Amino acid sequence: MILLINTFLTEKKDNSNFGTYYDTGLYKKYSNIEIFKYSLLSLNVIRWSEVFINYDLQFKSKKKFNYLNNFIKKNFDNPSIENFQIKSSSDWNTKFSKIKKKNDLVFLACDHDHILINYNKIIFKQLLNQIKSDELNALEYSHWQPSLRYYSNVEFNKNLYKFKSENKISFTLKTREPENRIIANQNLIKKFLLNKNKLVRRPDETERINNILYNKIIPKFEISRHFHGYSHIGMGINEVSPLFIPKNIFKKNPLKVFYSDLPKKNCDIYINTSLNYNSAEKEDGSDWQTLIEGIPTFWKKRVILEKKIINNDKFEFNSDLKKFY
Repeated sequence: MILLINTFLTEKKDNSNFGTYYDTGLYKKYSNIEIFKYSLLSLNVIRWSEVFINYDLQFKSKKKFNYLNNFIKKNFDNPSIENFQIKSSSDWNTKFSKIKKKNDLVFLACDHDHILINYNKIIFKQLLNQIKSDELNALEYSHWQPSLRYYSNVEFNKNLYKFKSENKISFTLKTREPENRIIANQNLIKKFLLNKNKLVRRPDETERINNILYNKIIPKFEISRHFHGYSHIGMGINEVSPLFIPKNIFKKNPLKVFYSDLPKKNCDIYINTSLNYNSAEKEDGSDWQTLIEGIPTFWKKRVILEKKIINNDKFEFNSDLKKFY
């Protein structure tokens, strides 16, 4: 699978992006460069056949470009890095002409702030096979909770979505609404992006022009999450917690996890699923709201676990699939 990123980083710490404000509760405000690095770190758990990363900065600086370029090179094998955002069909054509693995699926990321939290190789392979089974199939790998809500209200959203099928690991809808975070074959992605008469940085900018009917696959588990959560589309921090960057994550230090129904103590990550609130809502809340097996894949090799559970009956995981669908 090929990683293809095309993004532009504003350089604010006010939880906003191009006029969209995100409610992240008590969590600190991070720069978009920090969030981009965190996203890249999450993605290096996958063995990519090729890596193409285009990004630009609001305030161009050779020092910042070198800093980010070196970070990318440390985390990916032989990445192709260009310090500009693709904005036209001709540039997209040039980019696709550089791809050597013409039959490989593409993991397209036209944002800097979606974090890969769940990479189960076995189930992921099944999803990839499902994508390959039809040239019009595309997997939306992020915005999972909002997608489940759309799916459960297909009748309400019938102008956008039409139910097609369901299996053990996913739902499939027919839609003409393109997504900016998809896994699909190269030909389908090119159809979304190639348009001669328009600025094209991401698929949603060609929606009304290209008007492509395709099969949108929604997994039955969360793969990636928008770093700031989904308050900007009506899902509060009590429904879907925004994310945070654990202390020293970029220094390769171990992550100290306190996994307990006892009160929070000094640690990098506190997990207490007996609580019904998270640490974005209250300081003593749980930093992550799944069992230890559900922590982000890219954390796992670095975890030092301290486990103290007093009441096992209350310490359980309630599936978000039941919560949102």
